[in-house]
Amino acid sequence: MNTLEKVKILGEAGKYDICASSSSKRVNSIKGIGNPSAPGICNSFTPDGRCITLFKVLYSNSCTHDCKFCQNSNNCQKQRVMFEPEELAKTFMNLYVKNYVEGFFLSSGIIKNADYTMELMLECVRLLRNKYLYNGYIHLKIIPGASREKIKQAAELADRLSLNLEVPNKSSMSEISNVKDYKLDIIKRFRYMKKLDLPSGSTTQFVVGSTEDTDYKIMKRVNWMYSNMNLKRAFLALLFQ
Repeated sequence: MNTLEKVKILGEAGKYDICASSSSKRVNSIKGIGNPSAPGICNSFTPDGRCITLFKVLYSNSCTHDCKFCQNSNNCQKQRVMFEPEELAKTFMNLYVKNYVEGFFLSSGIIKNADYTMELMLECVRLLRNKYLYNGYIHLKIIPGASREKIKQAAELADRLSLNLEVPNKSSMSEISNVKDYKLDIIKRFRYMKKLDLPSGSTTQFVVGSTEDTDYKIMKRVNWMYSNMNLKRAFLALLFQ
């Protein structure tokens, strides 16, 4: 499979991680240019309010987790694809130098385990910083259960880190996944992130409708995260069933 085909698949798969909304709701022609909703392209906002265009993809849509709402869950039947670190770094730089994108958002399904996946993502970002000398904006998704050392390395390379809470509490997590431990894999990792000096802070995402949690429960957790974890922003993704 060539790189363009991977970008189409993994860019489309990456749209479920929210960092901002698309800049257009028009129906775009396949033959046209300048399509802001094309796979891999997303608009986001810097702390000073500037809107920037991000190259937003998954490193891989393979995943060992079983989250019931997720399109990339190990329960879903689909073509599994992954980049190589150099391949992805070079693809981003080609887009960047041609002024198609201004920053990079990288997430992934879980390949083998959290630290193995984080190392592949980190290698891609190291290539951007050290080989291609890219000094621009990078938003890196932390894999649930990643080690303290991998999170520290991510903080040294990226401008912003994020880790998805998905639901407001441990009991709700047990409804959507038999794999993830809410306190150990997610809350404890946010405590690590809180201690790190992140230029643009950390963010998280909730999937509203994945459980029967009320808006009050979700917003109570959001408020707790702002008060206790130095969270910069919480995104709410609506699940339509």
